[in-house]
Amino acid sequence: GKSPVICDVGPNNGDFALAFQAAYPEARLQLFEPLERHLDHLRKLKENGSFGWTLHPFALGSRSEELEIEIPDGFEDASSLLGFSEEYLRQNPGSARTRREICRVRPLDELMSNGKPSTAIDLLKIDVEGFEFAVLEGAADTLSRVRNIVVEVSLLRHSDGDYCPVARMVSTLGKYGLRLFRMQPTVEGDGPGKKPLEYDLYFTKATEVGS
Repeated sequence: GKSPVICDVGPNNGDFALAFQAAYPEARLQLFEPLERHLDHLRKLKENGSFGWTLHPFALGSRSEELEIEIPDGFEDASSLLGFSEEYLRQNPGSARTRREICRVRPLDELMSNGKPSTAIDLLKIDVEGFEFAVLEGAADTLSRVRNIVVEVSLLRHSDGDYCPVARMVSTLGKYGLRLFRMQPTVEGDGPGKKPLEYDLYFTKATEVGS
């Protein structure tokens, strides 16, 4: 059949992209990464593997703008356009010292409309440290063509006023016919009961699962 189209939003050091490329050698990946250090690494991986990756050197959000990204010293993987809540810093004291860089942000719809408008996206993976709802706001047109989504949702990243972000994600994607079929806790907090602080949520188009 035809090559799967994968959008990797927040590819970081490329672990997911490499794993996916190994599983589906013919897959075409679009990688969206604003940090130069990660981009350098991704360019090397692309060259070494001769992968058909397209690298986009910016973050995704609800509109075209420039924002400050906060980059914790020694924990660049946790860099966030949302900043860090008090509760997040309590659980992750290592992220207290940060530097800021200006980061270009674009909406996914704008980037995808340059290609063939009808291109279906087989998998959209979003791991953007709390900025996931802004990414989805800028992807309203694209979401109608997405078959599967895996998105990381943090319970600590969002403002106090936000009700459960997992429920918000389920209702947001439900409007596009995407339904939750798996939830996996990825980071556990300290203290009794070790409550999960982050989840990977897996969604698929209801039609794909024959319901």
